[in-house]
Amino acid sequence: MTIHAVKLYKLNDIQWVFDDPGRNIYAEAFVAGADTLVDRILRHEHLNPEGDLVLYFSTITWAPFNDTIYKLNYDTIKNEELKEGQGTYYIGPESHSLWLCPTLLDYYDEPPAAIFVKIKGEHVEDDEADYWQAKAESEAIPDSDSKIKQGIQRLKTVYKQMRKSNDTNPGN
Repeated sequence: MTIHAVKLYKLNDIQWVFDDPGRNIYAEAFVAGADTLVDRILRHEHLNPEGDLVLYFSTITWAPFNDTIYKLNYDTIKNEELKEGQGTYYIGPESHSLWLCPTLLDYYDEPPAAIFVKIKGEHVEDDEADYWQAKAESEAIPDSDSKIKQGIQRLKTVYKQMRKSNDTNPGN
């Protein structure tokens, strides 16, 4: 069994990407649902999106056998629409649709029927739920430039306040 591990981070506070120096892969973007799946997992696991994150993935599950390992299933119907080399669609938790780019084939000879993923990183405390609430609010804002900028600013402000509070009150 092989468990792959890649460094996961947000490039320029905009796009989730990963690095795998052993395969000469740098800033490979997660798009088309893979990016929003990362956000969902981070929220569910209460992980700090600005901390050091590692994405683990394999074609079989591994210990611990609990809900922190997420299964992505090959989407047969959507993949019929694609030609070879155009990436692969998967269905994640709660029927979340996502597309993985052809870089997947740097890890597997062919797209696997299932991929199990886990993200490890620094946990945020329960009182830091304001961060996730602000993030949810910013994602729900209608598509107008000024409203989006307001939501992003609110998200950044809440998170900075949260971090500052933790730095000045380390015992809390």
